[in-house]
Amino acid sequence: HKRLSHRQPKLKVEDYENFAQNAGFTDIETGVIEAQMDKDDVLAICHYDEFAKGVLRGVPLDIAHQVLKETAEEIFLRLESEGKEAVFPRYWMTLKAEKPV
Repeated sequence: HKRLSHRQPKLKVEDYENFAQNAGFTDIETGVIEAQMDKDDVLAICHYDEFAKGVLRGVPLDIAHQVLKETAEEIFLRLESEGKEAVFPRYWMTLKAEKPV
């Protein structure tokens, strides 16, 4: 049995700011971008290798892609059949900084 690796703790915005500052960057600005993901968006990201590796660590990619796709399709079918909104927010952190010369 190959043991699946445990998920790493989620990094906070402050962690990224500290990484940038410790690397010598200044004028560090962070923000958050929100995207509303519909069924097509979610199904597309399920085929992205890095997403699959991140959410199903240690699972072979072909299996991970299939499981993610099937699960997403099932969730959207269920929501749509219940008349519920089938859009999910996804957030991306942005970081902008300057490196003094």
